[in-house]
Amino acid sequence: PIQLKPIYLNTFSVPLALSYEVDLWGRVRRSFESAGAQAQATVADSQNILLTLTADIAVNYFLLRSLDGQTASLEGDLQLRGDSVRILQARYGAGSIPEMDAAQARAGLAGARSDLADLRRQRAETLDALALLCGRPASSFTLTASPLAGSPPAVPAGLPSSVLERRPDIAAAERNLAAKSAQIGAARAAWFPVVRLTGQAGYLSGQANNLFSMDSLAFSLGPGASLPLFTAGRTAAQVRQAQSAYQESLANYQQAALTAFKEVEDSLAQITFWTAQAAAQADALASARRVTELTQARCDAGLLTHFEVVTARRAELQQERQTAELTGRRYAATIRLIKALGGGWKE
Repeated sequence: PIQLKPIYLNTFSVPLALSYEVDLWGRVRRSFESAGAQAQATVADSQNILLTLTADIAVNYFLLRSLDGQTASLEGDLQLRGDSVRILQARYGAGSIPEMDAAQARAGLAGARSDLADLRRQRAETLDALALLCGRPASSFTLTASPLAGSPPAVPAGLPSSVLERRPDIAAAERNLAAKSAQIGAARAAWFPVVRLTGQAGYLSGQANNLFSMDSLAFSLGPGASLPLFTAGRTAAQVRQAQSAYQESLANYQQAALTAFKEVEDSLAQITFWTAQAAAQADALASARRVTELTQARCDAGLLTHFEVVTARRAELQQERQTAELTGRRYAATIRLIKALGGGWKE
Protein backbone atom coordinates (compact mmCIF):
# COMPACT_ATOMS: atom_id res chain seq x y z
CA PRO A 1 0.00 0.00 0.00
CA ILE A 2 1.01 3.60 -0.69
CA GLN A 3 1.60 5.70 2.43
CA LEU A 4 0.94 9.44 2.19
CA LYS A 5 3.13 11.66 4.25
CA PRO A 6 1.42 14.69 5.84
CA ILE A 7 2.44 18.08 4.54
CA TYR A 8 2.63 21.03 6.95
CA LEU A 9 2.30 24.58 5.64
CA ASN A 10 2.90 27.71 7.72
CA THR A 11 1.21 30.98 6.79
CA PHE A 12 2.30 34.25 8.34
CA SER A 13 0.19 37.38 7.90
CA VAL A 14 -0.04 40.92 9.24
CA PRO A 15 -3.53 42.13 8.21
CA LEU A 16 -5.03 45.61 8.34
CA ALA A 17 -8.72 46.13 7.59
CA LEU A 18 -10.22 49.51 6.70
CA SER A 19 -13.84 50.56 6.25
CA TYR A 20 -15.25 53.93 5.22
CA GLU A 21 -18.92 54.80 5.00
CA VAL A 22 -19.88 57.22 2.26
CA ASP A 23 -22.27 59.61 4.02
CA LEU A 24 -24.58 60.21 1.05
CA TRP A 25 -27.72 60.81 3.12
CA GLY A 26 -26.17 62.68 6.08
CA ARG A 27 -26.67 59.95 8.69
CA VAL A 28 -23.15 60.22 10.07
CA ARG A 29 -23.11 64.01 9.85
CA ARG A 30 -26.44 64.37 11.68
CA SER A 31 -25.38 61.87 14.33
CA PHE A 32 -22.20 63.89 14.87
CA GLU A 33 -24.23 67.11 15.14
CA SER A 34 -26.54 65.50 17.71
CA ALA A 35 -23.64 64.30 19.85
CA GLY A 36 -21.98 67.72 19.71
CA ALA A 37 -25.20 69.51 20.71
CA GLN A 38 -25.74 67.11 23.60
CA ALA A 39 -22.21 67.77 24.82
CA GLN A 40 -22.84 71.52 24.70
CA ALA A 41 -26.11 71.03 26.61
CA THR A 42 -24.22 69.15 29.32
CA VAL A 43 -21.74 72.02 29.63
CA ALA A 44 -24.65 74.49 29.91
CA ASP A 45 -26.23 72.34 32.64
CA SER A 46 -23.02 72.49 34.64
CA GLN A 47 -22.89 76.28 34.20
CA ASN A 48 -26.49 76.54 35.38
CA ILE A 49 -25.62 74.62 38.54
CA LEU A 50 -22.69 76.94 39.17
CA LEU A 51 -24.85 80.04 38.63
CA THR A 52 -27.53 78.73 40.99
CA LEU A 53 -24.94 77.92 43.63
CA THR A 54 -23.37 81.38 43.37
CA ALA A 55 -26.75 83.10 43.63
CA ASP A 56 -27.73 81.02 46.66
CA ILE A 57 -24.49 81.93 48.39
CA ALA A 58 -25.03 85.64 47.69
CA VAL A 59 -28.65 85.60 48.87
CA ASN A 60 -27.76 83.84 52.11
CA TYR A 61 -24.79 86.16 52.69
CA PHE A 62 -26.85 89.33 52.41
CA LEU A 63 -29.59 87.75 54.49
CA LEU A 64 -26.97 87.14 57.17
CA ARG A 65 -25.84 90.77 57.03
CA SER A 66 -29.45 91.94 57.22
CA LEU A 67 -29.94 89.82 60.32
CA ASP A 68 -26.80 91.40 61.80
CA GLY A 69 -28.32 94.84 61.33
CA GLN A 70 -31.65 93.78 62.82
CA THR A 71 -29.88 92.17 65.76
CA ALA A 72 -27.85 95.33 66.48
CA SER A 73 -31.01 97.45 66.45
CA LEU A 74 -32.89 94.99 68.63
CA GLU A 75 -30.03 94.80 71.12
CA GLY A 76 -30.17 98.59 71.45
CA ASP A 77 -33.94 98.43 71.84
CA LEU A 78 -33.55 95.74 74.48
CA GLN A 79 -31.20 97.95 76.47
CA LEU A 80 -33.62 100.87 76.30
CA ARG A 81 -36.50 98.65 77.32
CA GLY A 82 -34.48 97.62 80.36
CA ASP A 83 -34.02 101.28 81.23
CA SER A 84 -37.75 101.86 80.79
CA VAL A 85 -38.57 98.97 83.09
CA ARG A 86 -36.31 100.35 85.79
CA ILE A 87 -37.76 103.84 85.46
CA LEU A 88 -41.35 102.65 85.52
CA GLN A 89 -40.68 100.24 88.34
CA ALA A 90 -39.22 103.11 90.39
CA ARG A 91 -42.22 105.31 89.59
CA TYR A 92 -44.58 102.51 90.52
CA GLY A 93 -42.72 102.05 93.80
CA ALA A 94 -43.15 105.77 94.45
CA GLY A 95 -46.86 105.43 93.75
CA SER A 96 -46.94 107.84 90.79
CA ILE A 97 -48.12 105.27 88.21
CA PRO A 98 -50.34 102.20 88.37
CA GLU A 99 -48.88 98.69 88.37
CA MET A 100 -50.27 98.03 84.90
CA ASP A 101 -47.74 100.43 83.29
CA ALA A 102 -44.81 98.65 84.92
CA ALA A 103 -46.23 95.23 84.00
CA GLN A 104 -46.64 96.27 80.36
CA ALA A 105 -43.01 97.45 80.27
CA ARG A 106 -41.83 94.11 81.66
CA ALA A 107 -43.93 92.28 79.06
CA GLY A 108 -42.38 94.37 76.29
CA LEU A 109 -38.90 93.61 77.60
CA ALA A 110 -39.64 89.87 77.62
CA GLY A 111 -41.01 90.05 74.06
CA ALA A 112 -37.88 91.86 72.88
CA ARG A 113 -35.71 89.16 74.43
CA SER A 114 -37.76 86.52 72.61
CA ASP A 115 -37.36 88.36 69.30
CA LEU A 116 -33.61 88.65 69.86
CA ALA A 117 -33.31 84.92 70.51
CA ASP A 118 -35.25 84.22 67.30
CA LEU A 119 -32.97 86.53 65.28
CA ARG A 120 -29.90 84.78 66.63
CA ARG A 121 -31.43 81.42 65.70
CA GLN A 122 -32.06 82.65 62.15
CA ARG A 123 -28.47 83.89 61.90
CA ALA A 124 -27.09 80.55 63.08
CA GLU A 125 -29.20 78.65 60.54
CA THR A 126 -28.21 81.04 57.74
CA LEU A 127 -24.55 80.67 58.67
CA ASP A 128 -24.89 76.87 58.56
CA ALA A 129 -26.51 77.14 55.12
CA LEU A 130 -23.59 79.27 53.92
CA ALA A 131 -21.12 76.74 55.26
CA LEU A 132 -22.90 73.97 53.36
CA LEU A 133 -22.97 75.98 50.12
CA CYS A 134 -19.26 76.75 50.50
CA GLY A 135 -18.40 73.12 51.23
CA ARG A 136 -17.15 73.85 54.73
CA PRO A 137 -18.00 72.18 58.06
CA ALA A 138 -20.58 74.25 59.91
CA SER A 139 -18.70 73.90 63.19
CA SER A 140 -15.62 75.68 61.81
CA PHE A 141 -17.35 78.26 59.58
CA THR A 142 -17.74 81.70 61.15
CA LEU A 143 -18.43 85.24 59.99
CA THR A 144 -18.03 88.29 62.19
CA ALA A 145 -21.22 90.29 62.63
CA SER A 146 -21.34 93.26 60.25
CA PRO A 147 -24.62 95.12 59.64
CA LEU A 148 -25.57 95.60 56.00
CA ALA A 149 -25.05 99.11 54.67
CA GLY A 150 -25.53 100.92 51.39
CA SER A 151 -27.88 100.01 48.57
CA PRO A 152 -27.78 97.36 45.86
CA PRO A 153 -26.65 98.41 42.36
CA ALA A 154 -29.25 100.17 40.25
CA VAL A 155 -30.74 98.27 37.33
CA PRO A 156 -30.23 100.12 34.02
CA ALA A 157 -33.33 100.93 32.01
CA GLY A 158 -34.03 99.42 28.60
CA LEU A 159 -32.46 96.01 29.02
CA PRO A 160 -32.86 93.99 25.79
CA SER A 161 -34.51 90.59 25.99
CA SER A 162 -31.52 89.14 24.14
CA VAL A 163 -29.58 89.02 27.42
CA LEU A 164 -31.75 86.03 28.34
CA GLU A 165 -30.08 83.99 25.62
CA ARG A 166 -27.00 83.57 27.81
CA ARG A 167 -28.99 81.92 30.59
CA PRO A 168 -27.46 78.45 30.99
CA ASP A 169 -30.83 76.72 31.29
CA ILE A 170 -32.08 78.31 28.05
CA ALA A 171 -28.80 77.46 26.32
CA ALA A 172 -29.12 73.85 27.50
CA ALA A 173 -32.73 73.65 26.29
CA GLU A 174 -31.74 75.09 22.90
CA ARG A 175 -28.85 72.65 22.50
CA ASN A 176 -31.09 69.72 23.46
CA LEU A 177 -33.57 70.92 20.84
CA ALA A 178 -30.80 71.01 18.22
CA ALA A 179 -29.70 67.50 19.23
CA LYS A 180 -33.23 66.12 18.83
CA SER A 181 -33.57 67.83 15.45
CA ALA A 182 -30.37 66.19 14.23
CA GLN A 183 -31.59 62.80 15.46
CA ILE A 184 -34.61 63.08 13.17
CA GLY A 185 -32.30 63.37 10.15
CA ALA A 186 -30.23 60.43 11.34
CA ALA A 187 -33.36 58.30 11.80
CA ARG A 188 -34.70 59.16 8.34
CA ALA A 189 -31.39 58.17 6.73
CA ALA A 190 -32.08 54.57 7.78
CA TRP A 191 -34.51 54.31 4.84
CA PHE A 192 -31.66 54.77 2.35
CA PRO A 193 -28.89 52.33 1.46
CA VAL A 194 -25.60 52.39 3.30
CA VAL A 195 -22.58 52.57 0.99
CA ARG A 196 -19.23 51.50 2.39
CA LEU A 197 -15.76 51.25 0.96
CA THR A 198 -13.91 48.35 2.54
CA GLY A 199 -10.31 47.42 2.05
CA GLN A 200 -7.69 45.08 3.39
CA ALA A 201 -3.95 45.37 3.22
CA GLY A 202 -1.00 43.69 4.80
CA TYR A 203 1.70 41.09 4.35
CA LEU A 204 1.13 37.41 3.65
CA SER A 205 3.92 34.86 3.33
CA GLY A 206 4.66 31.24 3.97
CA GLN A 207 8.02 32.06 5.45
CA ALA A 208 8.59 34.38 8.33
CA ASN A 209 11.83 35.78 6.94
CA ASN A 210 10.01 36.99 3.79
CA LEU A 211 6.95 38.38 5.58
CA PHE A 212 7.75 42.07 5.17
CA SER A 213 9.14 41.93 1.63
CA MET A 214 7.42 43.55 -1.34
CA ASP A 215 6.57 40.13 -2.77
CA SER A 216 4.49 39.40 0.32
CA LEU A 217 2.41 42.57 0.08
CA ALA A 218 -1.31 41.87 -0.45
CA PHE A 219 -4.29 44.22 -0.57
CA SER A 220 -7.89 44.39 -1.73
CA LEU A 221 -10.41 47.23 -2.12
CA GLY A 222 -14.07 47.18 -2.99
CA PRO A 223 -17.36 48.98 -2.45
CA GLY A 224 -20.36 47.53 -0.71
CA ALA A 225 -23.97 48.57 -0.19
CA SER A 226 -26.68 47.35 2.14
CA LEU A 227 -30.37 48.18 2.35
CA PRO A 228 -32.84 46.55 4.74
CA LEU A 229 -35.79 45.40 2.65
CA PHE A 230 -38.11 44.52 5.52
CA THR A 231 -37.89 46.00 9.03
CA ALA A 232 -41.50 45.46 10.17
CA GLY A 233 -41.97 49.23 10.59
CA ARG A 234 -38.94 49.68 12.84
CA THR A 235 -37.48 52.56 10.81
CA ALA A 236 -40.80 54.41 10.66
CA ALA A 237 -41.23 53.94 14.41
CA GLN A 238 -37.75 55.29 15.07
CA VAL A 239 -38.50 58.36 12.95
CA ARG A 240 -41.75 58.98 14.84
CA GLN A 241 -39.91 58.53 18.13
CA ALA A 242 -37.29 61.09 17.08
CA GLN A 243 -40.02 63.53 16.02
CA SER A 244 -41.83 63.10 19.34
CA ALA A 245 -38.59 63.67 21.25
CA TYR A 246 -38.08 66.86 19.22
CA GLN A 247 -41.57 68.12 20.10
CA GLU A 248 -40.88 67.40 23.76
CA SER A 249 -37.60 69.34 23.60
CA LEU A 250 -39.38 72.20 21.83
CA ALA A 251 -41.94 72.38 24.64
CA ASN A 252 -39.14 72.33 27.22
CA TYR A 253 -37.38 75.16 25.39
CA GLN A 254 -40.55 77.24 25.30
CA GLN A 255 -41.15 76.55 28.99
CA ALA A 256 -37.58 77.60 29.84
CA ALA A 257 -38.07 80.87 27.94
CA LEU A 258 -41.39 81.61 29.66
CA THR A 259 -39.88 80.81 33.06
CA ALA A 260 -37.00 83.18 32.34
CA PHE A 261 -39.36 86.05 31.48
CA LYS A 262 -41.44 85.37 34.61
CA GLU A 263 -38.39 85.37 36.88
CA VAL A 264 -37.15 88.63 35.38
CA GLU A 265 -40.56 90.30 35.71
CA ASP A 266 -40.94 89.11 39.31
CA SER A 267 -37.49 90.39 40.27
CA LEU A 268 -38.05 93.74 38.56
CA ALA A 269 -41.39 94.14 40.30
CA GLN A 270 -39.84 93.37 43.68
CA ILE A 271 -37.00 95.81 43.06
CA THR A 272 -39.42 98.56 41.95
CA PHE A 273 -41.81 98.25 44.89
CA TRP A 274 -39.14 97.69 47.52
CA THR A 275 -37.18 100.68 46.22
CA ALA A 276 -40.27 102.83 46.68
CA GLN A 277 -40.79 101.33 50.11
CA ALA A 278 -37.13 101.99 50.97
CA ALA A 279 -37.56 105.67 50.10
CA ALA A 280 -40.55 105.92 52.41
CA GLN A 281 -38.69 103.98 55.08
CA ALA A 282 -35.75 106.39 54.82
CA ASP A 283 -38.12 109.29 55.45
CA ALA A 284 -39.59 107.47 58.43
CA LEU A 285 -36.14 106.81 59.88
CA ALA A 286 -35.07 110.41 59.38
CA SER A 287 -38.25 111.61 61.09
CA ALA A 288 -37.72 109.22 64.00
CA ARG A 289 -34.17 110.46 64.46
CA ARG A 290 -35.39 114.05 64.41
CA VAL A 291 -38.01 113.23 67.05
CA THR A 292 -35.27 111.75 69.21
CA GLU A 293 -33.16 114.91 68.84
CA LEU A 294 -36.08 117.19 69.73
CA THR A 295 -37.09 115.03 72.66
CA GLN A 296 -33.55 115.02 73.99
CA ALA A 297 -33.37 118.80 73.65
CA ARG A 298 -36.60 119.27 75.59
CA CYS A 299 -35.39 116.81 78.21
CA ASP A 300 -32.18 118.81 78.60
CA ALA A 301 -34.33 121.93 79.05
CA GLY A 302 -36.29 120.21 81.80
CA LEU A 303 -39.54 120.09 79.83
CA LEU A 304 -39.62 116.29 79.46
CA THR A 305 -38.43 113.35 81.46
CA HIS A 306 -35.83 110.77 80.48
CA PHE A 307 -38.60 108.26 79.95
CA GLU A 308 -39.90 110.22 76.92
CA VAL A 309 -36.36 110.21 75.48
CA VAL A 310 -36.13 106.45 75.90
CA THR A 311 -39.48 106.02 74.18
CA ALA A 312 -38.38 108.17 71.21
CA ARG A 313 -35.10 106.30 70.94
CA ARG A 314 -36.92 102.97 70.93
CA ALA A 315 -39.09 104.17 68.02
CA GLU A 316 -35.94 105.17 66.15
CA LEU A 317 -34.36 101.76 66.70
CA GLN A 318 -37.53 100.08 65.46
CA GLN A 319 -37.27 102.06 62.22
CA GLU A 320 -33.60 101.09 61.92
CA ARG A 321 -34.52 97.42 62.25
CA GLN A 322 -37.16 97.70 59.53
CA THR A 323 -34.65 99.50 57.32
CA ALA A 324 -32.10 96.71 57.77
CA GLU A 325 -34.70 94.07 56.93
CA LEU A 326 -35.84 95.97 53.82
CA THR A 327 -32.25 96.48 52.64
CA GLY A 328 -31.67 92.73 52.83
CA ARG A 329 -34.78 92.12 50.72
CA ARG A 330 -33.60 94.61 48.10
CA TYR A 331 -30.20 92.93 47.84
CA ALA A 332 -31.86 89.51 47.53
CA ALA A 333 -34.18 90.77 44.77
CA THR A 334 -31.23 92.24 42.86
CA ILE A 335 -29.32 88.96 43.13
CA ARG A 336 -32.34 87.04 41.84
CA LEU A 337 -32.56 89.43 38.90
CA ILE A 338 -28.87 88.89 38.13
CA LYS A 339 -29.46 85.14 38.23
CA ALA A 340 -32.59 85.46 36.07
CA LEU A 341 -30.56 87.40 33.47
CA GLY A 342 -27.93 84.68 33.36
CA GLY A 343 -25.26 86.48 35.38
CA GLY A 344 -25.94 90.21 35.10
CA TRP A 345 -27.02 92.92 32.69
CA LYS A 346 -23.65 93.73 31.14
CA GLU A 347 -22.92 92.44 27.65
